[in-house]
Amino acid sequence: MLDYLNNLLDVQDLSHLEKNEEGKNSLLFAVAVNPANKPFLVSSIRKLIWVKQADPNGYIGAAIREVEDETKEEVFKLVVNTIYNVGSNLDRYNFSALTAKNLKKVLLKMEEDSFEQKDIFCHPKFDWPEFLSSGSITKENAVFDKFREWSESLDEGETPPSLKVYDCSIIAQPWVRPSELIIVPKNRSNFGTYGIISENKKIVFISNPLKAISILRK
Repeated sequence: MLDYLNNLLDVQDLSHLEKNEEGKNSLLFAVAVNPANKPFLVSSIRKLIWVKQADPNGYIGAAIREVEDETKEEVFKLVVNTIYNVGSNLDRYNFSALTAKNLKKVLLKMEEDSFEQKDIFCHPKFDWPEFLSSGSITKENAVFDKFREWSESLDEGETPPSLKVYDCSIIAQPWVRPSELIIVPKNRSNFGTYGIISENKKIVFISNPLKAISILRK
């Protein structure tokens, strides 16, 4: 599998932005966005903050996040938890309980929202056979026949890297919670960017965080 698919966000080398035009260390960046994708989630010096809307020119500000020895996987977890903590209180389809019925709903709804190609992140030990055999699976849900056939062929604890269902790949990553599925667009730039300024300086900006990601949890 291409390495970039293992990343929750679009990872970019932005080292050329470490210094501003005057040769001083950059602290804040103006990021062009689609104003309709509000709210936005961006990095500050130590945490992630919500931005309600873009400025009149279609820009949002994102600050360099400087945390020593922080891995990108730790940032991915922070992004997921920050979005889920807000989204789960909004009664939205894409932040709901971990059930097969809700997974099918998410896949269909994201397709309707023009996110036709998607990736599903799970923990390497996510129990797909148990998940797919628990309720809400009917003969009418033909798509889950593919999931079921695939899962029944697995050795215990095995998660293959890819599955062609609704143009989905299944990506097993240890930073994901054992009882959680995360669904994002295959084109990560439609969701968010993790910019590497230097070893301990990163920048994060998420566009459409309440629509371009779905998180199912127990």
